[in-house]
Amino acid sequence: MSSFPDVEAGRWQVSSSGGSFPSWSPDGEELYYMRGKSMMGARIVSGRPFRWNRPEALFEGDYLWSSNFSRPYDVAPDGRFLMIKPIDPANKIVVVENWSEELKTLVPTEGR
Repeated sequence: MSSFPDVEAGRWQVSSSGGSFPSWSPDGEELYYMRGKSMMGARIVSGRPFRWNRPEALFEGDYLWSSNFSRPYDVAPDGRFLMIKPIDPANKIVVVENWSEELKTLVPTEGR
């Protein structure tokens, strides 16, 4: 993270274990980011020098993300998260060719 507009004022690394898709909370007091399947949050401590509380996992889940998204979630003004959950995988489809012939061999009808 770096200061803005004075980008020369300093740089700080908030995450010690990596992370992606950073975003500020609506009130600007917490930095959110994703680490694997976890949504992380690091609350900013007011004052100088710039400090923050230890990042903590807010929740975890299998959420859909794509390189087409700028980030795979959004934060509503009230602080709730909007995320896309993938649909369950489609059921398996089995195609049986000549099934009527197979049925005749399994269930003979002659002699009835």
